[in-house]
Amino acid sequence: MDEDRLVSEVNRLYWETEASVADIADELAISRRALYDAIEPASVGAECPDCGAPLAYRNRTAQERGEAECPECGLELDVADLEHEGPESERERAAGPRVPLDVGSMDASRGIMLAGALLTGIAVGALTAVLGRRR
Repeated sequence: MDEDRLVSEVNRLYWETEASVADIADELAISRRALYDAIEPASVGAECPDCGAPLAYRNRTAQERGEAECPECGLELDVADLEHEGPESERERAAGPRVPLDVGSMDASRGIMLAGALLTGIAVGALTAVLGRRR
């Protein structure tokens, strides 16, 4: 795997999964030090109030705590203190606005599919029993 793809995969696994650093390093066959060196800060989706540079999370712990940092001027602040709707990754912004998921219709369609599978199973079983008696 070339270096750019490795860095991309390290960041995808680190920021988008809950896999431990050890598990990611093992999966990619790299040292933990190499993994930490490849991790790029994740965008908070807001600008530094002092210098205007994009704020970022240093690591997942900082992200969980809502602790943002400005890579330009070094300002550290709580994301809750920012005047924006919340942290957003580059990928989320690129994906566009979020559309609410209609869980109710998912549950109904899943129920219809399960009922159909059940009825198909009963029909196949009954047909098999009828054909088995004729022989």
